[in-house]
Amino acid sequence: MYIHLTDAAAERLSSYDLAEGERFRLVYDAEGCGCAVSGVAALWLTNAPESDEREAQTNVGNVSIAYLQRHEVFFEDRLRLDYNPERRAFRLSSNGQIYGNGIDVIDRRAALRTPADAPR
Repeated sequence: MYIHLTDAAAERLSSYDLAEGERFRLVYDAEGCGCAVSGVAALWLTNAPESDEREAQTNVGNVSIAYLQRHEVFFEDRLRLDYNPERRAFRLSSNGQIYGNGIDVIDRRAALRTPADAPR
């Protein structure tokens, strides 16, 4: 999978201060949609890799986007990701369709707890 990032999208994604191991992940989110084939494209910020996670190729060296191999069937091979600062939303599209016009980054990072943070 190849994702072409516009300058606006690359700038917005680069503005996130990612810790080691954190990444953006393009997903086909079907949670709460009632059916596995009724979902929406989403961008997650995550730090928990999955076994079928793959790295998409992008045109920007300092921004990486992963995807789940099992979700690859829902997307075309070549995608474009743009960002509209006025709407504060991303747009994911291809030559054949628009996957989403109001996509935001959803923070899905696993909480890392130290013993001092553990509930009592």
